[in-house]
Amino acid sequence: MRWLSSSVMTSRCAHGQQSSGQCAQRGGILECIKEAVADPAIKAIVLTCARRTFIAGADITEFGKPPKPPGASDVLSEIENSPKPIVAAIHGTALGGGLKVALACHFRVATKDAKLGPAGS
Repeated sequence: MRWLSSSVMTSRCAHGQQSSGQCAQRGGILECIKEAVADPAIKAIVLTCARRTFIAGADITEFGKPPKPPGASDVLSEIENSPKPIVAAIHGTALGGGLKVALACHFRVATKDAKLGPAGS
């Protein structure tokens, strides 16, 4: 889901188990960023999640299968190289790939009780 408030686009992930590994979620994030970068009215992007947690790691249903585009590295690169600032609004947990997404953003804000951790934590 996306919405525009003044000159800030908010992209709210709402797929499955909030897994950054999910192909649909990766594609949604990538699409939103490209859309926001192309729109001169949008000056910044906020990445948040609709459910009880931020992005929480890989999608285990994709393990052992050929990767589906877009790959995680494509999404992280798009975030890092965005000419417009991207803010990760973190709540709940940001684990593994979710932490990578947050770290790829230009800025991060988190709730007081947010938990962050690398893969395997």
